[in-house]
Amino acid sequence: LADGHHLLSGSEDRSARLWSLDVLPVHSLVGHEDWVTAVSFSEDGSRLASTSRDGTVRIWDAADGSALLTIPLAGASDDVAWRGNDSLVIAAPSGAPMLAHPFDERPWSVYGEGSGAPTSMHFSSTSETILATYASGHTLFFRPPLREPSLDLTLPGEVFSSAIHPDGSRFAVGDLTGRVEIYDSSTGRSVRRLEGARAAITALAFDHRGGTLAACTENRRILLWSVEDGTLRTTLEGHENQPTTLAFTPNDRRLISGSADSTVRIWDPLAGESLLTLRGHDAAVTALAVSPDGTCIASASKDHTIRIWRTHRPARQ
Repeated sequence: LADGHHLLSGSEDRSARLWSLDVLPVHSLVGHEDWVTAVSFSEDGSRLASTSRDGTVRIWDAADGSALLTIPLAGASDDVAWRGNDSLVIAAPSGAPMLAHPFDERPWSVYGEGSGAPTSMHFSSTSETILATYASGHTLFFRPPLREPSLDLTLPGEVFSSAIHPDGSRFAVGDLTGRVEIYDSSTGRSVRRLEGARAAITALAFDHRGGTLAACTENRRILLWSVEDGTLRTTLEGHENQPTTLAFTPNDRRLISGSADSTVRIWDPLAGESLLTLRGHDAAVTALAVSPDGTCIASASKDHTIRIWRTHRPARQ
């Protein structure tokens, strides 16, 4: 717009959104004593969970940013995800996925045995499945309440990132050579190899419909492929250092990326355009989460903080 502070975007759903180009974080969450490794919104969006290299899990009120609970662990944890509104899937210090119940007296459950710190761990709330991958290529796939893996295999290469399909039927891995491959989570067989990445894969994310896979690469690009046929649809460029984390908004119309350049970017994945750059962190962005209603983004950083951003408000159609 003419004021230089707003951007009006239109969509195929006949809606328009007015975006502020001067976005500031609604809350800065301070309390972790080392860099924050993961963030996750609860199913109803009221709470935010975070893990850190300081060996704690913290739970925050997403509305006002207040600290609700601190859970000490035996060591650092690199991943956390909500299971509903009152349970957490945590990467235990041993590397094994762990189901925690911070608000009641139910015993915690540990799934399988870890292989050291996982390079990536994911929980799919729609399929109730857990995926854990390790640098060695060791891959574990769980279907709770069973505590032993339904799939236990070792993949080739040094696996650096992974993602689980929303329906739990497939998962994707990326390695340090730029290999991106999709596997069947029942058989462990390769379904498709995706071409086009020419550098180490630093993060992967499926969209919520499961039709698109996005990947961050060490050479500062973000690639988006069709899951159905493996076609490389879009390449996004703009970060000044390698992107490190990805998240789609619930309606899949926006892709959020965080980077070692300390910024968060909002992209239109169909048009291949960067819409907004969010600045405020003092170090690399390490993790992202989008609230279930799509109105807030939580970003975690090596600066030991979490920031919650409200990035848009409705505009007249």
